[in-house]
Amino acid sequence: MGETAEGVEAGEKYVSIPQLAGVGTLLSNGGKEIPLSSIEGKRICLFFSAHWCRPCRNFTPKLLQIYRKLRNTCKNMEIIFISLDRDEISFLDYFKGMPWLALPFDTGLRQKLCVQFDIEHIPALIPLSTTLSHGFRVEEDAVKLVEEYGVDAYPFGAKRRSELEGMDDARRQGGNLLQLLGCKEREYVISEDGIKTPISDLNGKTIGLYFGAHWCPPCRAFTKQLREAYDELKALRPGNFQVIFISMDRNEEEFQASLSAMPWFAIPYSDTTVQELSRIFTIKGIPTLLILGPDGKVFKTDGRRIISKYGAMAFPFTESRAYELEEVLKKERDSLPHRVRDHRHEHELELDMAKAYLSTQLFHQTPSVQPCRLNLKTLREEYHLIFTNSNRKTSRPQSSYTRQQRDLNNLYSDPKHLPQLHKHFDQSNVATAENSLRFLNGEPENSDISSIHVAFADLAGKIRGEDDKRD
Repeated sequence: MGETAEGVEAGEKYVSIPQLAGVGTLLSNGGKEIPLSSIEGKRICLFFSAHWCRPCRNFTPKLLQIYRKLRNTCKNMEIIFISLDRDEISFLDYFKGMPWLALPFDTGLRQKLCVQFDIEHIPALIPLSTTLSHGFRVEEDAVKLVEEYGVDAYPFGAKRRSELEGMDDARRQGGNLLQLLGCKEREYVISEDGIKTPISDLNGKTIGLYFGAHWCPPCRAFTKQLREAYDELKALRPGNFQVIFISMDRNEEEFQASLSAMPWFAIPYSDTTVQELSRIFTIKGIPTLLILGPDGKVFKTDGRRIISKYGAMAFPFTESRAYELEEVLKKERDSLPHRVRDHRHEHELELDMAKAYLSTQLFHQTPSVQPCRLNLKTLREEYHLIFTNSNRKTSRPQSSYTRQQRDLNNLYSDPKHLPQLHKHFDQSNVATAENSLRFLNGEPENSDISSIHVAFADLAGKIRGEDDKRD
């Protein structure tokens, strides 16, 4: 263990057959005893698992699928199941669904092996690489490698991981759309009506890779924003911008539901490229929109924020374009009065700049927050929250707020942070930026807004809805 010799790096672990088990036989799936010597010269993987463990039950079918594929081409590979089940009956029940070998059920033996191979959690898949002079070299746990790369992960060692990560880097940075988005069996993307478009037709275009799912409320909300920007760009700049949907849906039916709301392309649901793209770009949450330039390389990973903030105006989504938009918004802000008189107040109101966010849902519902693309002036009031009814009468003082409204006040009125305006409009109204400005400038009779809640947010950045907190 940890020896240094010719061809052996310091810190590497090696075990011999006697060290591996301490017993003379293994068990086959049918209960037949197999001599331990039968695994000599083979590439062994020790599978530490238990039926009571949900992650183990989820991982076992994946390993089973890979094992069956590899057995046809890799005759020298073998898996040995080491049970951490609570009793022998559970072990035998779990083992009957496995086509590989197992160590006999022995709680003392498995404890020694867990210590020997540093097993701190299950499932664990420990590859033992064969060497003629030093026994078996112990590799690191390969569960994550198998989950990420599937059958391509074989032979499961550090060297193979390095090779695969190098291939991912090449796809991510190479600028070859066919290599990135296609595979041997498919060189096209699909649309909602089933039409296949060659990936080569996308060369030279700005592309958004949209990772989302129908079951995800923030994704459904963002899909509407993205479609608005997409349709606008399609009208103004035909063919310059394309979106490709990479589905995180749970089944084909959900995928079709997602695609039905999308006028752009998609990777087929069952295609392995979906998982590969999620891995290559380290997608941690959804919705996520990556922006690829005309050279086929990703240059923006925060496409969702950009679309939500600027919409189609952000095209071609560069830093210089974002700077131009901010300058325009700044000029709009500076052109507005610094003080206004509101009919609801005797004194003039001092105004500060904030980006306004609109919601088309009722206050008590989960908000779907969208930017109105106009810098408005926030009303700085001592009580912070203004309620109006359909008669446009300012309602209640602080003492009559509900608990939920008081909580909102406390959350959105911290003076330490930059104030931002957060409005929840009645679902029956289509509130425009122009109408919002009229309302805030004391012209409710001209605003066509029957119900509004105004509050200050404690966030300097984007105001997040409840659904956003789960992505």
